[in-house]
Amino acid sequence: MKKRLNLLTLLLAVAFGIHSLSFLGENLYDFVEGFNEGYNDARERHNKGTEDRTTALSLKIYPEKQGMIVDSVYNTKTQTWIPSRISGTTVLVEESKASKLYLTIGRLLMLPVSVLCIVVIVCFIKVILAVNKSIIFDIVNVRRLRIMGLSFIIIFLLVFIINYYHLQLARSMIEIPDYRIGGAYIYSAFSLILGILSFIVGEIFAIGLRLKEENEFTI
Repeated sequence: MKKRLNLLTLLLAVAFGIHSLSFLGENLYDFVEGFNEGYNDARERHNKGTEDRTTALSLKIYPEKQGMIVDSVYNTKTQTWIPSRISGTTVLVEESKASKLYLTIGRLLMLPVSVLCIVVIVCFIKVILAVNKSIIFDIVNVRRLRIMGLSFIIIFLLVFIINYYHLQLARSMIEIPDYRIGGAYIYSAFSLILGILSFIVGEIFAIGLRLKEENEFTI
């Protein structure tokens, strides 16, 4: 039983670690790319003596009609153009007050998101270590799981706000023939589900702790 529990906690820790590294790596890549684009853009404007600014917006786009293919890509193996359909693209638009506000809001909200991600990781590691030591039905674990649940839900709300504003900004500045700018990605509920699961596991631990205390009191 102990070996099985240790194996399960180890597998859970490995899976969580892989997901965390993937998430951090993807966001770090986006940050570096954004920094480089901003730096190069500022240098070009300085060299040209112009104050024109641009903002990069990543879009999810869908065809107006189901199954419609209106674009093409070049296949170097056959040296021919083949039909294609774009599902995502990044565009540069002229900077405006709205885009400046979006960038400011996004940066401000990403700071607490990053802090909450660290809180979740720390709490998760502590719970795993406690369970590995057979310290399961403990009030400290219950608190950690509740903190994780609340953190996940706050992350969901903050990311939703960022993505929703991004969608509204994109739709107000961009219109692509035969495509519509989709917003399905803003409703991604992965962190919300993790938050609810954390609360459920926390309540299970709390019930187990209560039964344990009642059993000890009866004895």
